[in-house]
Amino acid sequence: MRAKNNAFIRASVLFFPPARGGRPSLPIGDGYAPDLRVATLDHDLAVIFYNLPFGGAFDTFYPIGIELRYYPRSDYWHLKNGGEFEIIMGPRIEGRGRVESEVIGLNPDGNKQAPNIIQRALEKNQLADLLVGSPAYRYLPKYTSSPYVTDLGALLGNLYDACPPDKRVEIARSLATAVREIVKRYEGIIPSAMVILIESSRKKDGRAPLGLPLESLASELGASIAQFRQQLASDKSGGGRNYPDGLLGELRRLDAIVVDLGGPSIFIPRTGRRNR
Repeated sequence: MRAKNNAFIRASVLFFPPARGGRPSLPIGDGYAPDLRVATLDHDLAVIFYNLPFGGAFDTFYPIGIELRYYPRSDYWHLKNGGEFEIIMGPRIEGRGRVESEVIGLNPDGNKQAPNIIQRALEKNQLADLLVGSPAYRYLPKYTSSPYVTDLGALLGNLYDACPPDKRVEIARSLATAVREIVKRYEGIIPSAMVILIESSRKKDGRAPLGLPLESLASELGASIAQFRQQLASDKSGGGRNYPDGLLGELRRLDAIVVDLGGPSIFIPRTGRRNR
């Protein structure tokens, strides 16, 4: 189903079983159109749910996308990041949920937006802002599986695919510089790991890698992971929601993929020897 406007939020939702007043069966896929009820508003907000799982279960949270049907003409600003809501269908309260992003503007033409974002970041020398998902460079195609505020994998894939041969060295230098700019910051850790993963994948498959200095980038990333280890382990945002040790668990997953592709491990233990 194609979205009719550009305004979405990301959320986790849970549906009550019929015994507790919920639906007789779970909605699936795209198009379920309830209202959301928040405590700070005296009327409900019309929305459309996207990416509801097939084969889901009651009383279980699932990450989805929510289209804000009449944004900005209604009071959707009450759906604050981290805020909670009830899912209303007719007279029933069918479930509840939690907002997990700010309002995201999406291009209804989907992938056609990515080249423009990449080009703008290159022209303004702002690849670092693109990597960390600064608002001007966020990109989330409607069917993305990215749990973050931007689908960095899709953006980087476009950067690699559209890179002219005579610009590869220049763009590789710019991308490596951007990674080194962000890797020492907490919000730069996951994006830096994604760059290393994608370059490793391209190198393994022979799909025109940029020739990034993976060993040195991985070493810098490993030092940042060690520095922020405790904070990462307690962070259940984004991909961290799937692991008991939060984003540290997500980084272990990314690390395993990189190593399997023949790339360098991004973990450095306290002994200084590279390891996961």
